[in-house]
Amino acid sequence: MKTHIRMIAVAALLLGFLNNTNAQDNDRAARRQEMQARQTERLIKDMKLSDEQKEKFTPIYERYLNELAATRTQQNRDRQAEQNKKDMSDAEATAKLNEQFARQAEQIQQQQLRLDIQKKYLAEFSTVLTPQQLLKVYQPQGMAQGNRQGQQGNRGNRGNFGGGGGGPRGGGFGGGGDF
Repeated sequence: MKTHIRMIAVAALLLGFLNNTNAQDNDRAARRQEMQARQTERLIKDMKLSDEQKEKFTPIYERYLNELAATRTQQNRDRQAEQNKKDMSDAEATAKLNEQFARQAEQIQQQQLRLDIQKKYLAEFSTVLTPQQLLKVYQPQGMAQGNRQGQQGNRGNRGNFGGGGGGPRGGGFGGGGDF
């Protein structure tokens, strides 16, 4: 009898934990969508798009941001797992180095994927935007908003290759790219 009660209690706790995790994931997704919408509106305002351009640009840009965000998911999970590690033996340190090299190789692949996404969307954006407006789409976010890097420290540089860190920030080639 006591075993059944314990099992039910553990199951209830586990279920509560899973529901909380799902709620957090839903909150993150909602916040990401909200941030993307604000970012899109700022960019549209900054580029001074006509209503017709805005109507065509918005769905393309949202797909673009979603594809870029998908490339960051695994990278964020890897970073979180790394932070959870503590002291380790020599064998664990060697394994960690090998994992780090593998992660760097994966990051290079993700950057290439992000570059491919940017090039793919360049063609779509070009049907709606002028070359000057395209530069604003692909500039790092801090640069597109009047170079606010001084206020944000190094955060303004995260916009390269379409963002980094936790949230969707503008796409960018970081000062280069072939148009």
